Amino acid sequence: MNLAVFGLGYVGSVTAACLAEDGHQVLGVDSNRKKVVILNSGRGPIREPGLDDLIASGIASGRLEATVDSVAAVEQSDAALICVGTPSRPDGGIELDHVRNVVAEIGRALRGRATPYTVILRSTVLPETTRGVVLPILESTSGLTVGEHLDLCFNPEFLREGSSLKDYREPPKIVVGTEDGKPNAILDQLYAQLDCPRFDTVFEIAELAKYVDNTWHALKVSFANEMGRLARDLGVDGRDVMSIMTGDTKLNISPRYLRPGFAYGGSCLPKDVSALRAHAKSRDLDVPLISAIPESNDEHIRSAVDLITDIGDSRVGLLGVTFKSNTDDLRNSPFLELARRLLDQGVDVRVFDPDIDPNTLIGANMTFLSEQLPTLERILVSSPDEVMQFGDTIVLGKDDEPLVTAALTLGPAQHLVDLAGMSVRPLEGSYVGIAW
Repeated sequence: MNLAVFGLGYVGSVTAACLAEDGHQVLGVDSNRKKVVILNSGRGPIREPGLDDLIASGIASGRLEATVDSVAAVEQSDAALICVGTPSRPDGGIELDHVRNVVAEIGRALRGRATPYTVILRSTVLPETTRGVVLPILESTSGLTVGEHLDLCFNPEFLREGSSLKDYREPPKIVVGTEDGKPNAILDQLYAQLDCPRFDTVFEIAELAKYVDNTWHALKVSFANEMGRLARDLGVDGRDVMSIMTGDTKLNISPRYLRPGFAYGGSCLPKDVSALRAHAKSRDLDVPLISAIPESNDEHIRSAVDLITDIGDSRVGLLGVTFKSNTDDLRNSPFLELARRLLDQGVDVRVFDPDIDPNTLIGANMTFLSEQLPTLERILVSSPDEVMQFGDTIVLGKDDEPLVTAALTLGPAQHLVDLAGMSVRPLEGSYVGIAW
């Protein structure tokens, strides 16, 4: 098929590259010319293991290309996949400007079209958005009617940054929402080769399914961290407690995320929990557990700050600053927030992360960084050894091999605060875990 993918961020870049690998002719579309240039040069506009090679292969084969021309992209395609961002608003809801703008662009480009076309929304949106916002804009700008020569679907993605290529090829499930809940022929063809559970449903159920998943993941992280803090206060190892809990695979579901460690972060969990909470509030629904998740997460960050500052060292080295391994995404990173709070308390901080190069940060990543921690370039160092030589207290943020290797070189007078829950202990120095 000929496909247009709108939005070349984390979801769009991966989706476009994988579709091209599947043999489709893919035209990526983004208003950010720098992203378009980067992709057309055979590289990914974001850091994701294996993505550069996959994009390079797509470009070399002639099946993948990027453009800023949305009209040409629609004219040359049979279907459009919308993967633009839906960032958080100050009230916790989501901003739909990018979605509205792209849908309107696609609609205008479709005006007068006689051949069938399918619009597939992959951006994370709250229930009733596809039917109540996207569908009316699409019909009014195109002059076409959904269900006749124009199909509209909501197809949420379940990609995790750092493993998104694998997740695309081996998804936990495929969910497709349509106006009447019936299967869509285009998406049946796109995902025919994937072996996983398939759910065809109406827009609203598909939209809510995405939020249920991410709210559940956020809840699991917070639950494990609260149990870890309680265990630590009792002088026992929270990892042993959670090992017993997750060992019950009949009743306690999956062990993923259920491991005491540090706070959750990134572009999905904080945004989706806040959006669902705001959505419930707008309907006068009381959801105390969901409302408590961000507070619990923030308490975990506060607890880490207290643990570090109580040690009393004025020089702290942080090993890891992105919200998880194998990604350069800094949005809502709890480690970035930790660094900011330590700096606010007068602590001298140095940071190393193998996934971060300030010179390559663009788009939402750069905007978030400049707003939240404009001093990062000043405190970022080029090797883990520099962190180890600088800090009297060392904070291990991620369980990456080079970071763990560095942490194990702890000196006798140094302190290690382990937020990653590594399985080994340094031979020297003082070790403390925030949630054992």
